[in-house]
Amino acid sequence: MASEIDICNLALVAIGAEQIRDFTGANKRERVCETMYSHVRDKLLAGYDWSFARVIASLRETVGAEANEYGTGYDVPNDCLRAIDILPLGRGQRWERIGASIFTSVPEPKLRYTKRETNTGLYTMAFVDALSLQLAVAIAPTIRQNDKYEARLEQRATAALMLAQEEDAGQGEDYRHPDNDPNNDSFVNPDLADSIRQGTNGYTST
Repeated sequence: MASEIDICNLALVAIGAEQIRDFTGANKRERVCETMYSHVRDKLLAGYDWSFARVIASLRETVGAEANEYGTGYDVPNDCLRAIDILPLGRGQRWERIGASIFTSVPEPKLRYTKRETNTGLYTMAFVDALSLQLAVAIAPTIRQNDKYEARLEQRATAALMLAQEEDAGQGEDYRHPDNDPNNDSFVNPDLADSIRQGTNGYTST
């Protein structure tokens, strides 16, 4: 199991920097890693429906919120990074997120969402690789300061992220294309695939 420090050290190794022992802030590497780690982690988690960070939870009606054209307002869970779907009736139902509330006409709704998962023990090895390389990209300008090196690092980070998403997409039936063609899976972003072949970072949230 990789800890937060382990992931930071993987990022530091990727940019050829000395490793750290903790987040005491005793040196520049520790301060930069502590500052950037949670931001990069949350950004990566929010960009995809990761199976290990997926939650289905009942919603509590928002106190004092007036209903709108979508229905009644419900509180968004505090650990929600990305609201994905309202259950039990599925994607065909209308719902909208406004601020800290989700409005829907679905009775007794449940929200499927991506949570701010801080337990690194739940991360897959592929996600750890992707997170460490995304973190390396984020801290490289401050620690490494080498534009050519950073461009190559971005390519590695993009490839690692796509690999992690492809691996995670195989965790259930709902995320496979019905024709069983592995090159036509619904989770593959064709723009991203093209950008990797061209050696650019074209990642966009799905």
